Amino acid sequence: MFSNEADDEFLYWFSRIVYPFFSIGIIGNLLIIIYHMHQNWGDLRKMSSYNFFIMQLAFADLVVCVTTPAMRYEEQKPVFQAGHFTCKYIRPSTLLVAPMASCWILVGLSYFRYLVLRHNFNGKISKIHITIVCFAFWFLSAVYYYMAFDSNGINENDQCDYGKIYKNMDAMLVFVFVFERFLDCFLPTILMTICFRSIRNHIMEHAAVAIIPVQMRMRRLRAVQTLKWLIICYVFFVFPGRTLVTIFRLMNHFKVGFHGEKDELILDVVYHCMLFCINLNNMVNVFIFLRMDNQFRQFLSTPFVRFGLFLRCNVAVPVGNAFNCCVGGAQPEEPEAPLDVIVNQNHE
Repeated sequence: MFSNEADDEFLYWFSRIVYPFFSIGIIGNLLIIIYHMHQNWGDLRKMSSYNFFIMQLAFADLVVCVTTPAMRYEEQKPVFQAGHFTCKYIRPSTLLVAPMASCWILVGLSYFRYLVLRHNFNGKISKIHITIVCFAFWFLSAVYYYMAFDSNGINENDQCDYGKIYKNMDAMLVFVFVFERFLDCFLPTILMTICFRSIRNHIMEHAAVAIIPVQMRMRRLRAVQTLKWLIICYVFFVFPGRTLVTIFRLMNHFKVGFHGEKDELILDVVYHCMLFCINLNNMVNVFIFLRMDNQFRQFLSTPFVRFGLFLRCNVAVPVGNAFNCCVGGAQPEEPEAPLDVIVNQNHE
């Protein structure tokens, strides 16, 4: 077990490491927003669906990076000191709304990229549908926040007690953990498996077609290889590791309270060790794609997004890295005609 001195020293250094890391995240996300606003200034309707996703993601990241450093730690409980209004509305939005919306935006962005990579549909993706989907993500996250947050978690000193923010703590805590595990474990695994089988089958179907562009063929091969290793990491490390930690935390809560024992620190160590392999794999993929793809190097906002995701300490980190590092390359192409039609026309 850890001593009080060790806990105090850990929290002392952790609180000082947070500030420079999240400062970098603030700068990176602001650069993303400024870059895209400058590129599409005067007519935001020209913004592509992919860039719209990136803007939404950067805003969610910015909310997290701006408000998280305002926390300080007392008796192993994160306390947010910024007055009653900020404590009641801004901090809970950081804990619940922004991370959840960010996770869903990442899922939507990544699924959009896989659709472009796999399906050679006719025409452009409807920006109206993309906009509706993004706003639906924010709306559902806000509903989740309203259901979960309890303003009674604010104490007499206008401080937010992280351990008391959930309504009906016993029942809601189970819902929160199950929902988070569905979002960051089960859903990514299912989607990655579907995309892996779909892209692999498509490669096998068109293996004999020599007219397919080499760049498209290479992107699909890289996507298949990356997806395969990501699925292995999720199935054997992330999924069982997070599930085990969740079960231990629920047992700890119903037995001695959510913040009652130092076992929380041990569980956090186990939790991050389980994620080490997949984060390492994702970081290697980032550097590989930066070296292999000229367009990817030129598209500066995408590396900023990925670098910012590594700085975040919430459920969006492995989801964002796992999805966004799979395809490689810059903004996905949206062909004006199905690939089968193009192949037949060129063959004739």
